[in-house]
Amino acid sequence: MTTLHTFWHHLRRSPFQSLAALFSLSISFFLGTTLFWVILGANQTINYYQTRPEITIYLKDGIDQNATESLQKELSNFTGVREIRYISKDQALEAYRQLNQNDPLITGMIKSSFLPASFEVTASHPQVLDQIVTNLTGKTTLIDEIIYQKTEIDQLLSWLGLIRQAGIIVTIVTLAYGLLVVFSIVSLKFVVKKDEIKIIRLLGGSRLYAAKPFLYESIFYGTASSIIGFIGSTLILNHYSPTINTYFYPNHFFPTGIYSYLWSFPIFLFAGFLLGYALGSLITKRLQKI
Repeated sequence: MTTLHTFWHHLRRSPFQSLAALFSLSISFFLGTTLFWVILGANQTINYYQTRPEITIYLKDGIDQNATESLQKELSNFTGVREIRYISKDQALEAYRQLNQNDPLITGMIKSSFLPASFEVTASHPQVLDQIVTNLTGKTTLIDEIIYQKTEIDQLLSWLGLIRQAGIIVTIVTLAYGLLVVFSIVSLKFVVKKDEIKIIRLLGGSRLYAAKPFLYESIFYGTASSIIGFIGSTLILNHYSPTINTYFYPNHFFPTGIYSYLWSFPIFLFAGFLLGYALGSLITKRLQKI
């Protein structure tokens, strides 16, 4: 009987135990794969908002060109300012029409004179915007309002951090449970086959020959579970990614299109193989006592 045939025989003789091991570890890899993309998306989103903080400064009606240029020059003097965009009344009207293009009645009533001109300021770090807001708050003769959604951004980043931490904890616990189930099932089979292993050893079979079926079984659980977990996670994330990405627009939290996930498949496949091999090696070390 070949080693592969013996390995397949182990799976067929206890199908429910094999399915339990496969299911438990697949759940772990499903959570692990999902957590991988959540952490990747969270890091990308946090980096996006931290490196592209923005404020909108609405100008008073009636201020002259010199005052506008002077304010723009003052903004450019702040260290860390990445970009200053001046939005005229006409540009504001065009943006308003684009935003409400499905409601022509409203857009037809609004004129450019109704909308304020503004500056949109992007900085390399939120602290820069804090300085700008502090320095410009008192300029009430030039500035009508300053919009800076600092609290909302801080809350978003805080929630992303909590989700990331909770995901790591849940995945570690689930992975530990899955490995424990596989270890227990393969160890039980090892104990049941102990007499058979002794006979193989007495007939001259090497420890490696006797251990291979159990090693192959552990590797099978690891690699098969990683494939199942990856497929399940990818299908679900690809289905919900458009909705989630809309919330984080213009940043994309998850990739769009199922092919965007495929580059990570070898990583999880290798991780599954490595876990299975490590677990199988740990179990087959017990052969040293036989």
